[in-house]
Amino acid sequence: MLDRSSSTFARRGFAAGLASLLAVTTLGCGPQFFSAKGNLASSGGGFGQWSASPALCKRDEFDGDSSKLATFMFAAPKNDDPDRNLHRDQAPNGPAELMIAKNGDGYVAQLMTMKEVNTGNPSDVFKNMQGIVLDSSSCKTLTFDRKEHSATMGEFHKPLSGELVMDCTKYGSHLTADIKFKACE
Repeated sequence: MLDRSSSTFARRGFAAGLASLLAVTTLGCGPQFFSAKGNLASSGGGFGQWSASPALCKRDEFDGDSSKLATFMFAAPKNDDPDRNLHRDQAPNGPAELMIAKNGDGYVAQLMTMKEVNTGNPSDVFKNMQGIVLDSSSCKTLTFDRKEHSATMGEFHKPLSGELVMDCTKYGSHLTADIKFKACE
């Protein structure tokens, strides 16, 4: 059993540790966590109707392809019926990942969805397994404004913040995005 002086020392140590942690995180030296406002949405066509905000983001420059900039990852879509959410094949379609890469003076995106998109063309199934390409041929707008920040303590690479804006049409679907994000690491 702790005596009163040990207990007071433990509380002071805990309080000092908590104060240090709060100071480090509020001063910007601690870990930063990904956050995003806005969404990626589809209306009609082969992709169906959905809207989703990214849950995670990762930098892709370390995979050997310097043109890759970032990959946004999305949570599985929810259905109004909780029993149907347990079975992925019964849940609605939605985005799984959206990879953004440099393409000459512009950008290209690759969209992976939770379910394969029925385009009516069997050869599209194999072509789209690596992601459905969204580029200047299918997009009126595809911009990725980004700013690189200093790496935080313990991080190996610099996080990104910025905005993704997209207005594309593919397989009869209108795909739009306006996502402002922070701390993509």
